[in-house]
Amino acid sequence: MILRLTTLSLSVILFITGCATTKVDEKEPAAKTAQTTVEKAVSEGKPASVPERPFPDGSLYPLLVAEFALRRQDFPTALSHYLQQSAALNDPAISAQATRLAHFMREEEQALTAARQWAKLSPESAEAHRMLAVMLSREGDVFPALEHFETLARAGEAAAFPMLAYRFAELPAPTQNAVIKKLKHLLDEGLEKAQIHLALAYMYKTLGDVDTALANVSACLALAPQHQQAMLLEAKLLQETGAAKPFARIEQAVAAHPDDRLLRLNYATLLTESNLSAARKQYEKLLAQSPRDGELLLYLALINRSLGDKLAARHYLERLQELSVVTDQAHFYLGQFAEEEGRISDATSHYRQVREGRLFLDAQRHHGKMLLNQHLLEEFSELFHHQRKQHDSLAEPLFGLESALLAGAGLDAQAITVLDAGIAKYPASTSLRYARAMQFESMDRLDAMEADLRTILGREPDNSSALNALGYTLANKTDRLDEAAGLIQRALSIDPDEPAILDSMGWLSYRQGDYTQALAYLKRAYQAFPDPEVAAHLGEVLWMNGDRNAAREVWQKALHENADHPVLRETVQRLTQDEAL
Repeated sequence: MILRLTTLSLSVILFITGCATTKVDEKEPAAKTAQTTVEKAVSEGKPASVPERPFPDGSLYPLLVAEFALRRQDFPTALSHYLQQSAALNDPAISAQATRLAHFMREEEQALTAARQWAKLSPESAEAHRMLAVMLSREGDVFPALEHFETLARAGEAAAFPMLAYRFAELPAPTQNAVIKKLKHLLDEGLEKAQIHLALAYMYKTLGDVDTALANVSACLALAPQHQQAMLLEAKLLQETGAAKPFARIEQAVAAHPDDRLLRLNYATLLTESNLSAARKQYEKLLAQSPRDGELLLYLALINRSLGDKLAARHYLERLQELSVVTDQAHFYLGQFAEEEGRISDATSHYRQVREGRLFLDAQRHHGKMLLNQHLLEEFSELFHHQRKQHDSLAEPLFGLESALLAGAGLDAQAITVLDAGIAKYPASTSLRYARAMQFESMDRLDAMEADLRTILGREPDNSSALNALGYTLANKTDRLDEAAGLIQRALSIDPDEPAILDSMGWLSYRQGDYTQALAYLKRAYQAFPDPEVAAHLGEVLWMNGDRNAAREVWQKALHENADHPVLRETVQRLTQDEAL
């Protein structure tokens, strides 16, 4: 939980601080940050307004509407009018405003369209090229982005070349090689050497070439010794190589600049991945500087919880609750703490206050499970009915979640009833129909299961999950092995490295009597995903093939981690007949 939280924070820090707005001065000890107009607007809570100037009569009224909409913070109306006028008028100021506002609202497609026009109308504008280059980088459109960064660099402006690494991993290998070749050419020309070395370091890290990545980040730091982004990347790379002191440089920087909050935050974030106790000390120092920072209080609560210090975790949570605003994320974790301590009423209160965001469904899962544990089935149903009314866009996954909780509580018939209702409302839903098929399978209603999976495959013939589920069930619970083979082989051709499909292929081979092929598939599946059911299958084939010591070893490890798994326990008991493992 901590690691997911802090990894996200780190990725945001890396690409917001230093990438988009920082120009490295190779003669100065540290980079200087320049806020763009849109960043200033964000910090003030509203975008900047367009400078006063005469406009054609047909444009004056919509521009006034846009301006007054901005003052009311009616950003959608303002953006709509600015985009219309940006297309109608060849005025760079209007295109600039449309770009900034769309970017501020995270309407990236519209921002990109406006930015292209802005850069075309005002080719001398560094801000236009910078914003367009960053947006293109985020879209993975690397060569146009590179052209705009090059334009900036040749004009002596900040050029955030590391942004080119943003989606580098998704590019085909020839494109990756071409980008690296172009950057090396610019490097030979002496353009933005520190930033280009850093961009290359990120790219080589993506390619798995840690040594070349380290060489480039070292070159960046030789030119700009206090470059925070480079220090962070160096520490990560040194960790990968197993270096004894991967944080040496950033530790020295923190000691030399104890009041640099961002530097210490980046350092603390890095430490959470390897040394929670050391990370806690850094977060405590940050909190001393900002005692009412809710995120820091939450981080410290979670870190102390992970370290087993419940008293300290409770202390930070109590301080968090004293703040006037508690975020959805904070309510979720406060609910978890209360649930673990048996304070059901408090937990319920907090989960109810998680109203949106990525933790909303998780909060409903915890809340619903607590209600089922108390046998409050009516309140449970009312919870999900209410949330579907309040969150129409999440109604479909809420049907799925409600049914999964009911099934987990052994209420199979009720789970089917919920899925029936969900499919009635969303007849095209693959996820709900697949969930119902799996629920039917668990109830040994194989005809109904097959009907649902056949319906999915009629719409999506290359749905590897449905192909595999039907093929595995036929192989496991029927004698239709030839039919099962066709389905599983087709799934495997679509997704050849999926552990679940490899497991199905192994189990089918076992049912067909081909133990050698079965072991080959099951070992691949288990290596990729050591799931208890895969362990049960692998152990059974090893056992039946005469390698009982190897079977026991697989089962012992799986039972140690999943002692109550039904398939694993049934397999072991059936084959060993209770003899000691």
